[in-house]
Parts: sequence; C-alpha cells; structure tokens
Amino acid sequence: MEHLTGVPTELEDTNVVELTGDNFKSKTHKGVWFVKFYAPWCGFCKKIKPIWEELALGVESDPDYNVAHIDCTEHKEKCNEFDVKGYPTLKLLKDGKVVDYDGPRETADLLEFLKSDHKEVVVSTTIFVTHVACQVPSALSPRSLPISLWKYFNHHLTSACLCFF
Repeated sequence: MEHLTGVPTELEDTNVVELTGDNFKSKTHKGVWFVKFYAPWCGFCKKIKPIWEELALGVESDPDYNVAHIDCTEHKEKCNEFDVKGYPTLKLLKDGKVVDYDGPRETADLLEFLKSDHKEVVVSTTIFVTHVACQVPSALSPRSLPISLWKYFNHHLTSACLCFF
C-alpha cells in the first residue's frame, strides 16, 4: 500500500482488526476476540506479525471469531486496563471474560486455542501452604496476585509443600 505521496507505508491489507482506545469496547463486546497487545518496536511482536495475520486468515470465514491487535504505544490506557506488562501480550476475550494465552506461538496452536471451548474460564487450583490447602482460581499466578499475597505464599512455602499454578 502506498501513502498519498507515493511512498510505501507499513500498513498492509490484512484481516487483523485494528483496535484503538475508542473502538475497543464496541468491537469486542460480541463474539470471541483474540487480541495481541503490542509495541511496533518490539522484536517479538515483529516476529509474530505474519503468524497473527495467518491466524486472521484462518478464521476470516467464521464471524464468531476475530483476530485483532492494539498498539500499546498509542493506546497506553487500554493496555494498562488489561494489565499488559510485556510485548506481545495475547489475550482472548469472550462474553466479558479475559483469558491470557501463554502457549506456543505457532498458527496451529493459536487457532486451536482460539476455537477451543472457553466456557470454564476459571478452574480451581490448589495451593498447599504449610499443611493448609486453599482454593485459588487458576487465572491467578505470581504475576496476577497482589504482591503482598504472593509474598505471603512465597514466604510460607516449605520444601515439603507444592505450589501449582
């Protein structure tokens, strides 16, 4: 694609939906959305770009699935709202729920995750802390726990205890 001056631009014809702070909520309120939170200067973001575009092509004929991205350098407040700490961050949005994706970053793996059943978003995981078992949603991890709570668990774990996230 060329800019009006005839100079090529970085914009390409793609099926990846461009989200902004203004259109994010209206676009993602219905259906399943797999969103890449990225920074244009990020090497890992550049590496996943063709994979993300291939993923978007793989679901273009199915209106229930959407592949999108949002530039966190331009829309910082939206990325902060989703607790983005690094790039790229991949999140699936469905029915008001958010599922973080930390799996392999190949098209087939991403497509399988996107099309899998996400009805049971929160599954209980048991944390054993000095002989006391408590139920914690699996969506929690050391990164998502309040730091004071994580320090408490970390401090009270012994070599005989197991911690599953």
